[in-house]
Amino acid sequence: SAMGDFIPAKLGMESGEKPIFMRVQKDYPDNEHMIFIFENGKGVRVPLSAYETKAVRRKLQGAYSDASPIVAAFYEEKNKPVDIMMVSSADRAIIFKSSLIPIKTTRTAGGISLMTLKKGQTVTSATTALADQDDKGYRKLKLPAIGTVIAEKDIHAMQLKIE
Repeated sequence: SAMGDFIPAKLGMESGEKPIFMRVQKDYPDNEHMIFIFENGKGVRVPLSAYETKAVRRKLQGAYSDASPIVAAFYEEKNKPVDIMMVSSADRAIIFKSSLIPIKTTRTAGGISLMTLKKGQTVTSATTALADQDDKGYRKLKLPAIGTVIAEKDIHAMQLKIE
């Protein structure tokens, strides 16, 4: 039609399925990664080479673990770690470099704990960290980490980034 195609129909998505991340990839180098952040506070870093297939497929199955709902996905270029900010349902946040996440060779690995959560809490969002944001207090050098309560001055900036 003149208005274009409806993406979920064009991609053959199932009911309730929604896109999280999309990337066109021609080659699959070992030193580039996909990073997946899950609602249970875990995350995994998988080399792109794990996604290389020999057969022509219509749809990729088992791209990541289904043990917990996915919150976000990121692409990590060769030698360029991504700063990731995770926010929990308790209004706590952490910022860390993606290079802190160990590499798992299987696509469906459940990952390791990145953020320590109390019972009933979940990760509500994960984004690339704001460059101009004062990340002292949120920046973590070891994982898993307990999130820092989000300061009043940072709430507006974080809401803009998440939306």
